[in-house]
Amino acid sequence: FEFINAFVLMISPICPHWSEHIWKLLGNSTSINRAAWPSYVAYDRGLRKQYLFFRDFLKNFRQSCLKTKVNDPKAAYVYVSSSYDSEKVIILQYLQSVVDSKGQFPADL
Repeated sequence: FEFINAFVLMISPICPHWSEHIWKLLGNSTSINRAAWPSYVAYDRGLRKQYLFFRDFLKNFRQSCLKTKVNDPKAAYVYVSSSYDSEKVIILQYLQSVVDSKGQFPADL
């Protein structure tokens, strides 16, 4: 509800009656006019990077499901590792060092 509360607060100067109605539907007992403006939360680059990774993973996963020969797949398994072999760690560190800020690798790699 945090996003909805913030949205209703920010739209209240433009649509005061609608905002007051929604504010009460959200369970707030006081008037929206007495509510504090939403506070600013600093931008977290790490969280954004995790979100983009997860979003892209889901997109690619859904596209690969569409390409499968199975009619209406019901389940899938995704394996996640909390640790890697030392050789894989070296390779991942190298790849991390050569990738650019847009997530692209050099053409000669």
